[in-house]
Amino acid sequence: MNVEILPEFRGQGVGSLFIAEMLKRAGELGYAAVHIQTERSNRVAQRLYAKQGFLSAQIGQEMVKMMHFINYNLLSSFKRQYPLALFSTTALEQEAHSGQQLAWLDPLSGDSLTLCLTGGSCQADSYGLGPGLERVHLREGDSEVQFTFGLCEPSVQHAATRTFEFTVHNRGTTVQNGVCRLLLNHGFAVADGTAGSFEYQVAPGEMLPFCLEVTTTPDRNADYWHHTSYRSIPVGIELFLAGRACWLAKQVLWP
Repeated sequence: MNVEILPEFRGQGVGSLFIAEMLKRAGELGYAAVHIQTERSNRVAQRLYAKQGFLSAQIGQEMVKMMHFINYNLLSSFKRQYPLALFSTTALEQEAHSGQQLAWLDPLSGDSLTLCLTGGSCQADSYGLGPGLERVHLREGDSEVQFTFGLCEPSVQHAATRTFEFTVHNRGTTVQNGVCRLLLNHGFAVADGTAGSFEYQVAPGEMLPFCLEVTTTPDRNADYWHHTSYRSIPVGIELFLAGRACWLAKQVLWP
């Protein structure tokens, strides 16, 4: 829950080593990203996390959320291809819990990658929902595509079965092909009994939606989310696009 260094050991790089080891282990375990929160006034902690590659992802009244993408292949490959890409972050709406847009823009080509996060700066202003990545927008040359993943009925807070919608919007001039598969926690399954994987092909200018129904299974452990920080369960989708992989995720309140 907290990172603390005894006063007599501060200023010696112990905190940096601790965070670096944590990120290394998270990467080995397959985590795609790590988020952390700290007080707006805590400049020491912010400098520590920024040095380790954390990015400002949400700014609240009292707290700041920072993100570190570890095994996010799409972002890593974009930054390798465009080493001069500029990073920016902006709020999607005025409300603190509405989410944040993280964007990387290459000033030489105009190509860009945008990730839209949900949730506030901390548990208190996130309405019980942990951080999720609901939209990815990638523009490279003649290719421009946007992926969105969310609930078909977001107003329904508690239900045993939930319907998600994955949408591919081809805004470019070339055909988009890819493969997707659902990422579900233990105790959840696709309602029709399939593996939840599918291929897609979207023509230029076309928007293609996929409805995916997820339900609980008898072996689910109801105590699991009662002991999580946000009391919600992430449902994700893994996307393979032109040899690169990325993911989107939506936090859901289950009964």
